Amino acid sequence: MLSVMFIKSDTKELKPFQKLSIPEACEITETVETQYRRTRKKAHADFFIIDEEDQEVYAGTLSIGSGHARHVVDHIKKKLSSLKMDDIQEARKRSFLEQLEKEVPDHLKTTDGSFSLEEEKENHVQTTQTPVLSTRNRRLIYGGGSYLSLSFQQHVFQR
Repeated sequence: MLSVMFIKSDTKELKPFQKLSIPEACEITETVETQYRRTRKKAHADFFIIDEEDQEVYAGTLSIGSGHARHVVDHIKKKLSSLKMDDIQEARKRSFLEQLEKEVPDHLKTTDGSFSLEEEKENHVQTTQTPVLSTRNRRLIYGGGSYLSLSFQQHVFQR
């Protein structure tokens, strides 16, 4: 079971070093985000996601009132989905996000403008997936380019 601990906050609602469950943190940050957006106030809150053994799993800064994220888990999902990672890190990220998503209260899972985790995955794959050349294809391209370059140089210098 994961927990949230805010360590520094510009708001009185998010008390420093108070351990909150994911559902509690989502509820509180969603309420504060809504209030701050309405009143056009902005604040920042530094936080940790910690595991059962109180080990830090994630550290971040939530921008409250910015409209960027509806609550703390929404913020994490958006932040992590924008990062490109290798295959192993990507698998860990997906597992972490799925674990977080399970703990978010149902009424906060899909929002106006926010995506569910499944939609986020689909959009992320469609927008960030770039073709990767296999090692063999890379060698063929580099080798072919080198060959053409050498052929061109020989042709030019023979004149």
